[in-house]
Amino acid sequence: MILRFSLQSETLSLRASEISATVREVFPEAVLAFENMFSVISVTLPDGTDADDAGKRICRALAAKGITVCVIGSSISAEPVRVPPMKRRTVPLPAFVATVIALVLVFSIVLAFMLQSFSRSTTLGTGDQEGEDYASKIALIDAIFEKYSLYDTNGQLLLDEMLKAYAAASGDRYATYYTDEEYSAMLAENNGTVVGIGITAMEDDLHHDILVIDVLPDSPAMAAGLLPGDRIVAIGEGESAQRVSDIGYLVAVGALRGEAGTTASFTVSRNGTELPFAVVRAEVTARSVTGRISETNATVGYVRITGFDTVTPAQFKAVMNELIGLGCTRFVFDVRSNPGGDLKSITAILSYFLQEGDTILSTVKKDGTTTYYKVEAATYSGDYADCSIAQQEIGMYRQYQTAVLTNGYTASAAELFTAALKDYELTTVVGETTYGKGVLQGVYSLAQWGYQGAIKLTTGYYNPPSGKNYDGEGIAPHIAVSLSEAAAKKHLYLLPEGEDDQLLTAIGKLTEQN
Repeated sequence: MILRFSLQSETLSLRASEISATVREVFPEAVLAFENMFSVISVTLPDGTDADDAGKRICRALAAKGITVCVIGSSISAEPVRVPPMKRRTVPLPAFVATVIALVLVFSIVLAFMLQSFSRSTTLGTGDQEGEDYASKIALIDAIFEKYSLYDTNGQLLLDEMLKAYAAASGDRYATYYTDEEYSAMLAENNGTVVGIGITAMEDDLHHDILVIDVLPDSPAMAAGLLPGDRIVAIGEGESAQRVSDIGYLVAVGALRGEAGTTASFTVSRNGTELPFAVVRAEVTARSVTGRISETNATVGYVRITGFDTVTPAQFKAVMNELIGLGCTRFVFDVRSNPGGDLKSITAILSYFLQEGDTILSTVKKDGTTTYYKVEAATYSGDYADCSIAQQEIGMYRQYQTAVLTNGYTASAAELFTAALKDYELTTVVGETTYGKGVLQGVYSLAQWGYQGAIKLTTGYYNPPSGKNYDGEGIAPHIAVSLSEAAAKKHLYLLPEGEDDQLLTAIGKLTEQN
C-alpha cells in the first residue's frame, strides 16, 4: 500500500532525513521516496495497512516536528513491501537520552582492504535485486536541473540526502549514513565526551520541548543553576528566540551544543515560570550511570544505566563501590528505556559478574560464520581505556543479589546485559518484555577511501549466552509488572520511588531472598 503526501519543497529539501526518521519511528517497515521535485512524499507500507489510520498517524508525527503535510492519495502496491527477513516488533523507540546519538551495539571495525576490494558496479542493489545504471541517471537528472531549474542546487546537500535515502530504502531499519560532522559527533558522544552545557535530556512528548533529567556534576549547567525537571522551551534570546515546539527537538538539542567558550542562550520553564539562561559551553563527560541508596531499604542500592558508552564501565565501578562502601548488599539495575551501546562497554560490565571463560555472546554473520565472545582479561588504550578488564575484576560483583528493571524500550546492549545475567541465573528480571533488538551494526568510515562521512548497517545477529536470539521478540521478565496509570503519565527518570511499582516490586523480591 502506498500513501502520498504533499509538502512545500523548501521545507522537504532541508528536512528530508528528519522526515524519513520520523515516519520510520511510526512505521519501522516504511519505505520513503521523494517525488515531483521534492514536493511529494511517497510512503510504501505493507499491504493490509489501514490507509486512513496510517495517514493520520504520519500527519500527527510530522506535525509534532513542525512539518505540515496532507494526504493526497493512496494505492495498493503491486508487489510486497521489501522488509528484512526477520520478524520485528513494531513498537517505535521513543526519543531516548539526548546525550547519546549512536547508542547501538556496534563493533569497532578496522578494515584492512582498500577501495579496489569492492567491485565498481554501475548499478545499485545486491544479488538479483540490482537496478538500472545509477551513475548515468544521476548525471542526467543533475544536467536537467542545471539547464532548466529556476533554483541553484547545493551539490553536497544533494549527495548527503541521496546517501541518507539509500540507507533508508535499504530495508535495514538501523542503516544510517552519517555526514562527516555527524560521524565526528557520534564518535565523541560514544566516548562520553561532548561540548555543550552538561545536561542529560529527553523529549517531553506532552509539551514537545526538552526535559532535563540530569545535570552533570561540575558542568556549566550546574553552575548556572539548572535543575532536573526543568523544561527548555526556547532556544536563543530576544527576537531571535525560537520555541522548541516550532523548530523540533533534534534541532533544539543541536543548538545547545557548539564550540567550547561560546554561549548557549535559552529559556527554561520551571513551576510555570519562564527563566532566561546564558550558559558558556564547555567539554563535558556524559554520565550514563547514577546510583543511590533505596529510600525503602537501606541495604539495597539503586543503579540506573542510561546507556553503554566507553566511559560507562568506569562510572559503573565507581557507583557500585561507593554503594558497597555505604553498606548496600543487594542491587537493582535499572535499564528501562536504555537503547544500548558499545560492545566493549557491555563486555566489560558483564565481566564483573561472570566467571573467566564464560560466554558473553555469540555473533552470526550472513554466511553463517559464528564468533564467540568470552570473559577474559583485556587491556585497551585510547578511547577504550575504561573498557579494560583487569584479572582481579572478573566476577568481583558476582556475590551480590541483583534485580534488573526492563520495559518495552530496553534495547540492544541493554537487552544483552539483561539476558546474560538471566541466562546465568544471577538476577531476577522485573518489569515488561524488552524491545527485541538482536542484531548488531557495524560503522564503516569512508575516510580510508578518500570520502567524507560513514555508513552504519546491520552486519549480523548476536545471541546471548543461551544461544536463543530474541530479535523481534524481546526478553520476558521473571516478574511482569507495569507502572500504574498515573505513574505511566510521568517521566520515568523523574518518578519518585514510592510511585514506581516496578522498582518497589524488585526491592521486595530482593528483600525476600535473605
